[in-house]
Amino acid sequence: MENEELAEYGLAAIHEAELSITNIVPTDSIVKKGSEGDIVTAWDSAVHESVSRFFAKRGINICFLGEEGSYINNNPELVILMDEIEGTQNAINALPYGTNIAISKFKNILSFDDIAVAIVTNLRDGRKFVAIKNGETTIFDKGNTRKSLKKSTEIWEVPLGYMKTEDQRERQQQVFNLFYSLFGPQCRSLDSTGTRLAEIVDRNVLVYADWRDVTKPWDVIPSAFILNQANLPCTDILGFPFTGAILARDGKLNMELGKNFLAGEKESYDRALTGAIKLYLTKSSVSDLLNGGSLLGEIKLPSELYRTQNLIARLTINPLDYGYIFLTQLADADPSTMGRYMAKKFNDTIADKKKAYGIIKETSTISFKQAVESYLEHLPSSKKIISTFENNIGQPF
Repeated sequence: MENEELAEYGLAAIHEAELSITNIVPTDSIVKKGSEGDIVTAWDSAVHESVSRFFAKRGINICFLGEEGSYINNNPELVILMDEIEGTQNAINALPYGTNIAISKFKNILSFDDIAVAIVTNLRDGRKFVAIKNGETTIFDKGNTRKSLKKSTEIWEVPLGYMKTEDQRERQQQVFNLFYSLFGPQCRSLDSTGTRLAEIVDRNVLVYADWRDVTKPWDVIPSAFILNQANLPCTDILGFPFTGAILARDGKLNMELGKNFLAGEKESYDRALTGAIKLYLTKSSVSDLLNGGSLLGEIKLPSELYRTQNLIARLTINPLDYGYIFLTQLADADPSTMGRYMAKKFNDTIADKKKAYGIIKETSTISFKQAVESYLEHLPSSKKIISTFENNIGQPF
């Protein structure tokens, strides 16, 4: 089955799924609430059953990966990654919601690069974003309903809801503050995650980031595929792409994929990525100092600086500026330890990414190394820091 035919099947299946929920009122049909507060409605079940029936009628054996279950039937031909109702809480509250779907030929080990087709539908207004591997990215605008609701191209998105830990809240608030400093004030979008990401294709959203670690593959991956096929970047928050990464193995979905993300038009993405990496390195360094009182047991926390500058409060408001001032004094005091600490942070990050994604490309590792070195170049004694960093990251990196 060719990719174009898969796209036609996907669009027809989604159309039938839209019809299946026409007479169901989501507020009257909550089926259950998950242990983490996730809501499942009769809409979710209807869409799932409709798509399953669509392919069964045509004699195509499929298996699902997604929010409503992951399983493998006997000898499946296709794998469907699907979020039946993406933004269920939005749907209940009469806000924009959608359906995300990505289709690939079945493999026991499935990677992001195996996806053949992705369709993200805004079920509120009928807009559909469709991408075919190595083909066109198309936007179907049902009745031109979005025309009158055209968003400002200055919109950026860093959601501040659905956070359960203090670390999640701190990270996401710092990303929000970073974007505010880079792109100015904005009026946030109310679309669900998948449709917000897809709207970048139509330049309705400028740049979008999420470091809460709460999004799932079905929220992000179909839109990431659509963006990538449109030559727009969608990666994790540190710039490591999803391409090449393991999406599923023996029917078990890789929940690390799409756990956090950064996407946007190229220039804005690049600015945001530079800031996000600096934020990551600054936050990591200062957090280790505050929690342990030293870096690698050697550079000590200057307690007077901590007392007089109210470091924690200032870091929350402006982590890049105040954190960098703090690290500048530490780097000046002991550049060798700073270089070894950054090497350890680099090595740990690469190891974490390899474990999470199954594979990362050498180009991604090199790009991250260059970003770290660019960050270090502005510290005192930068040549000594970078030399020590490079001598401790190991080869090949």
